[in-house]
Amino acid sequence: MSFSLSADGKTVATADMNRGEVVLIDRDMGNRIRRLETGLEAACQVAFSPAGRKLAVVGPGAGSRNVILLDSDTGRELRRFDGHRAMAFSYDGRWLAADSTGKIDVWEVETGKKRITMDRPSEEYFRTAVFSPDGRMLLCSGSRLLTARELSTGGVRFRLQPVKGYCSTVAMSPDGRWLAADDGEDMRIWDVSTRESRRVFAGHNAQVTALTFSPDGRRLAAGSYDTNIMIWDMAEVKPSPRKSATSAEMSAAWEKLAAPDAAAAWAAIGVLADNSSLSVPLLREQLQPAKAVDRKLLGDLLSKLDAAAFADREQTERAISRLGDRAKEQLAAFLANNPSAEARKRAQKLLDGLGEPITNGELLRGLRAIEALERIATDDAKVILRKLAAGQTGCRLTVDSKAALARLGDSSVALPPK
Repeated sequence: MSFSLSADGKTVATADMNRGEVVLIDRDMGNRIRRLETGLEAACQVAFSPAGRKLAVVGPGAGSRNVILLDSDTGRELRRFDGHRAMAFSYDGRWLAADSTGKIDVWEVETGKKRITMDRPSEEYFRTAVFSPDGRMLLCSGSRLLTARELSTGGVRFRLQPVKGYCSTVAMSPDGRWLAADDGEDMRIWDVSTRESRRVFAGHNAQVTALTFSPDGRRLAAGSYDTNIMIWDMAEVKPSPRKSATSAEMSAAWEKLAAPDAAAAWAAIGVLADNSSLSVPLLREQLQPAKAVDRKLLGDLLSKLDAAAFADREQTERAISRLGDRAKEQLAAFLANNPSAEARKRAQKLLDGLGEPITNGELLRGLRAIEALERIATDDAKVILRKLAAGQTGCRLTVDSKAALARLGDSSVALPPK
């Protein structure tokens, strides 16, 4: 049986493995509030959204759209998503990840719009998954591998392999420092930055089936088939020693931030985060807020997308691509004005390239640099983030900088409404 507790702690949702039903139960009184029909052959997993007003259910059924989003108050179906095995909400409830055959999809909950599709090998299906607290990674377990994927590119940042067997459940600490996963009847703790195993908690007599950190990250609770819940003190886990880097290594890390290889970029983020005395001055010099595009200049470039010479069309497309998402609004307006077939094809390609997976190296470099600054979290790092947050409204660098500051508890920049 799968169950989920609402955000206010008052309602328990249980999934019926024998029928496609979800039952809502009053936690204190124990009485049934309502029964929700899903139309699925069986309800295998159920989860409240972090806000508690939506309920996601997954299970076998006709077709492939077997992840159902319900209004938990009325039982009304809101929408369906591709998927049939497992799903997970992001911490802020904005995104829903669902596992399908040979792929993992991430959807925007409110609109039903697909954010990204990530291909996966058959052996890397997920039984459980969690988003990192900052929403930048999706961590999936369910086989002998635990896989961390970068959501901006879909690339694999790292893979970890438990020693004893299958990894069926995973949890990440609220500060993003620690990763916990079952390793048979034990719990293994990894340092996320270095991917090194730092502690094994033993004590259960059967397979661990559930893990969760306390809101302050100081405790780890583990449930098992032995019917016991054990709580562990995370103060017993010591981080990996950090490695010093030279100026040359810092420069190399800066270059790797723009790499399409998510694993190389992840290692570079770690180098920058662990050497703040060198990285903060470097990032202060290199990073600039997104500036508004000269609309006349961009208009002139757009008019040349169907230039007579192929070389001119290619050069123009590259020039617009370098502007990144600063050109997004004007590209959309250009497409709405019925351009020529050639110009439309190129403009649409440019606009599509601004979504995820992100392929623009300069944009990736900026986003990953923001991630390093958030991990550094010093006053000097926050100054750089504030500078970036003052950039052009709506640009990804601006939005991500504001979100990083909000997670760091900095109230100097207000987040835009979702």
